[in-house]
Amino acid sequence: MLKQQKIFFDFLRFCIGSAKEIPGSLKEVDWKELYAIAQKQALLGVLFHGIRQLPKELAPEQKLLMQWMVMAEQIRKQNIRLFLDSVKVCKNFENKGFANCILKGQGNALLYPDPYMRTPGDIDIYLSGGRRKIMKYVDQVCPNQVMRYHHVDFPVMKTAIEVHFTPSYMFCPIHNRRMQKWFEEVMGEQCNHRGSLPDGYGEIHVPQVSFNVIYILSHLYRHIFTEGVGLRQLLDYYYVVCDFCKVYQISSNHLSNFSNHPVPLSKEGSTFSPSPSFSESGDVTALSAEFFESPRPSLAKEGSTSHPSPLSSEERNVTALRCSEPLRYKDGGPSKVSPGCAGWDRLDAIGDTTSACSLDAGSSSFSACSSVALDVVQRELKHLGLWKFAGAVMFVMKEVFGLSEDRMIAPMDEKEGRFLLDEIMRGGNFGQYDDRMGSKVGESKIHRYFRMNLRNLRFVKHYPAEAVCEPVFRTWFAGWKFINRIK
Repeated sequence: MLKQQKIFFDFLRFCIGSAKEIPGSLKEVDWKELYAIAQKQALLGVLFHGIRQLPKELAPEQKLLMQWMVMAEQIRKQNIRLFLDSVKVCKNFENKGFANCILKGQGNALLYPDPYMRTPGDIDIYLSGGRRKIMKYVDQVCPNQVMRYHHVDFPVMKTAIEVHFTPSYMFCPIHNRRMQKWFEEVMGEQCNHRGSLPDGYGEIHVPQVSFNVIYILSHLYRHIFTEGVGLRQLLDYYYVVCDFCKVYQISSNHLSNFSNHPVPLSKEGSTFSPSPSFSESGDVTALSAEFFESPRPSLAKEGSTSHPSPLSSEERNVTALRCSEPLRYKDGGPSKVSPGCAGWDRLDAIGDTTSACSLDAGSSSFSACSSVALDVVQRELKHLGLWKFAGAVMFVMKEVFGLSEDRMIAPMDEKEGRFLLDEIMRGGNFGQYDDRMGSKVGESKIHRYFRMNLRNLRFVKHYPAEAVCEPVFRTWFAGWKFINRIK
């Protein structure tokens, strides 16, 4: 490992609180190189959070420090704008009859020690009702938007918005069918879950941690085969895993409240068999039955996302979770507001609700009750084809962020983890810096098609099902859109 990269990891652990002491390696730091790495990985705000805690003699030189401070302030302002816009978007869609929840993004920011230090992105919002109903509304407000498998752009304000019919997908048809069925069963509950934003900015609908610990991992997995992922995306997931451990450790001390944090599980085709757990009544199955069979509002059947039809706490006041994609330029520059959408963002938003949100980095081992939750998550990861990737991610969590083994949701896979970490450090944030297959600037659709096919060849050995199915999936979906005359 390169010397400055190791120092970067050491300091990053201090910045996020997993290491309490200032690393001794900072005496040999090249701050300009650390700035370059942090910029590449979209972690400038996170590292500045740590720099503010350093004594003056260890801090960067004045010129670089001022540059870093300016960037951190920009990130803070972007977060404020995203918080306010997320409130508006949630409320406006609710007023139009769409149950919704913010995926990733500003919900995840609430898990950070400072919710303003995370590099923000666009707004990914899931709407209930199915693809047809959603596309009908989108076409009325913003006509001629290009539909993708799981979302459509909704350019009604300066902040980019992606409206999701389904949270995510897999390329392997077997795993995708299972995943879409799981989403159908659990998304109603996520749309009923609220989180309060900091400093009185309001409330948004956010997923539960039991959902995010599976969903966000699947999102990372898909991006490996399309663009790539960076440490910012992995840090989001680190906080989700920490929150999952914390929530269920707290729940283990309050058995009567355990059902308040359900881990949704697909009923049909699931590999889950509940492990015995103990309730106050002495019934070894009572608690687990309550836990797994909590009410779940069902989604509308129209526009089902099932395959093959492609689109057919005790210490915390908020259990908001988090990955929205960071602000990134799309073809020809940033997204622009459609002229016909003017005024959509100026509709009334909900009132203020203040909330304090913090994350205690420390946690003891899972109790008997927490092990039930962990067992559910592990079985679902295997059922959805995410188990091997989870092992690789856990290695990165330990190597980079200092996650302890007693808080891991899967056993570490060092071999796959080192391969993943190399991809992350090469490609940077969403793979934007990976030039092994040539420049992406101004490329045609044909060039992109073959570039991605060649790129994914290196994943065949590691994740054969997804790597082989990815080009097939893209070809199939393009054909499906052509047959159905969909843009």
